[in-house]
Amino acid sequence: KRAQERGAKVICVDPRFTCTASKADLWLPIRPGSDMALVLAFINEIMHSEKCATDFARQYTNAPFFIDEEGTGYQLRQSMMREGGNVELYPAWDEAHDQLIYWSGDWQNTAGVGGPKAFQWLDEAGNIVADAKPALTTPDGKGREIEGKTYRTSWDILLEHVTPWTVERAAEFCELPADKIREAIDTYIAASPHACFTRGQKVEFSINTSGISQAFTIMMALAGNFDSKGGQNIGREPATGYDSFMFDVVPNKEGRMGQRRKETAMNIKKLSVCQNTGYQQILQADDATGELREVTQNSGGQVIYGQQGGFGAVTTKAMAQGDPFQIHGYWQQTSEPILSIEGGKEIIEGFKNLDFFVNVDIFMTPSGELADIILPAAHPNEVDRVEWAHSGHGYPTSHTYLIRQPFHAPLGEAKDDMDICFEFAEYMGVDMYWKDKYEFFDYMVKGPETLPAELSCASFEEFRERISVTGVEMATVKGAPKYETGFMRKTSDFRPGFNTMYRGNKMGSVYRFPGTTTPDGTVIPPHPQSDNGKMELWSEDLLLYGNGP
Repeated sequence: KRAQERGAKVICVDPRFTCTASKADLWLPIRPGSDMALVLAFINEIMHSEKCATDFARQYTNAPFFIDEEGTGYQLRQSMMREGGNVELYPAWDEAHDQLIYWSGDWQNTAGVGGPKAFQWLDEAGNIVADAKPALTTPDGKGREIEGKTYRTSWDILLEHVTPWTVERAAEFCELPADKIREAIDTYIAASPHACFTRGQKVEFSINTSGISQAFTIMMALAGNFDSKGGQNIGREPATGYDSFMFDVVPNKEGRMGQRRKETAMNIKKLSVCQNTGYQQILQADDATGELREVTQNSGGQVIYGQQGGFGAVTTKAMAQGDPFQIHGYWQQTSEPILSIEGGKEIIEGFKNLDFFVNVDIFMTPSGELADIILPAAHPNEVDRVEWAHSGHGYPTSHTYLIRQPFHAPLGEAKDDMDICFEFAEYMGVDMYWKDKYEFFDYMVKGPETLPAELSCASFEEFRERISVTGVEMATVKGAPKYETGFMRKTSDFRPGFNTMYRGNKMGSVYRFPGTTTPDGTVIPPHPQSDNGKMELWSEDLLLYGNGP
């Protein structure tokens, strides 16, 4: 609302007339399920507009890379072009010098690639071409001949793909007026590179949504809105490299595993209520031969922190029916299964079978009414906390390491959830490694020795003074977007560019194993292991999983 008062335009795409739609400058009541048609029209108009972020596309995406369409289907490497070629070199055409150049990847550091030559444009002799201008397209978009074969660029293929998706065609699919779609696209392009796009959960929190998520990313990239003021903040994990460790339920300090945790891990199968769940038949490739065979997979269950999916159902069964064993004691913390998990009536009957039930919560819930003891939890605004406010939706706090501070002390008998856990652990004789949450916070914010000094804090109190360790502050510290300063690289090598997934024979082995034959007779070409640091408009990862790239 405040942005609108300053002149910002708000576009709402939603089948329903929501609160946001009622206050938006433009509401597009799209036909449910037709979002891809709309975003393809956006990309089409952006690519044909003068404001298309072609410089970003040249330098930070794989748009200039040639694609081996008729062969492997992968991004072209020098190793595919000739005998003895390097797997880490991606060819492109240099408009500045009218020559073939190669983008140098940096995974295996072989054959002269790596070190200062990694993530650089090189000529045929291996010299760095500092002023290279990689061509986005080939002559007439039909391809360029290289050593007897014709190849198109990733840009050529994308342009061909989206060009048929005109505003009029999208209007037909989306059941929207064409003039409204055009108004929305013109508004977005005019505001770029200061336009922020926020995707809703309904278009991607369901099956088969990789494609539209990729399309959203392409739209934002080609409009030039990444890491720009008023544009998209690029989400990534904390640069400490402790992403999963920091938020583990029981962190392993310096590799230690307490005896109680060790015994639990060793006996988790018989201790877990999920021991009879999660089995499914899958095709799995043999690591040595690549031969696919049908095996029974247990997709979770025997993990210390419970089942990855369906945990509520199996816990209900154990409480109510004694299968696989009868639960006698139950500790529940800020959760309400009666209202949020299937089978509410059976859950109530299961609670009645318990000998002892402790409920930790802010509110008196239906579960709490059945508990033997209520431990009142403090409100989130009454406690100190190190936060990983992770979200992939482009908010300024996306994947940013933050602090939460109390407005006032907890009221009444309420206590911080963490204080309750630490006190209970001490009473039970469980080694938590740290005496209290603040000692744990100190350890979290310091980070590993390899962390740059400006991103590390000596203590939680220093952290309190600085507010943020990563995320938005990174750009301020370095004075440039994160993809230019190297803070988008999960490997923490701080090279400019993006994080590229490690790909190799282990990648996607459940579905596709490079070099072997799938049940339908398709032969998967051997895939090079490489990392080029580029945002992929043309996705090799999706291709490896059997989807359109």
